[in-house]
Amino acid sequence: MIQNADEQLLSLKQNPDELLAKDEKLQEFLTWYSHLSVLLKVPDKATSVRAFYLDLEMFKIEKANC
Repeated sequence: MIQNADEQLLSLKQNPDELLAKDEKLQEFLTWYSHLSVLLKVPDKATSVRAFYLDLEMFKIEKANC
């Protein structure tokens, strides 16, 4: 039963992963903010730094679309 659930989750995740992998601009952005979180040398907080910059970029995009 658990193996079947794992397979279903992987199946659901596969399509979005394939779409994201083909988006060059998104990949460049993800690479940029991943490197930024490393450069800031915030121990054990790299995920928080990436989340902050992702939120900041999303805000800029939303503001530009208004």
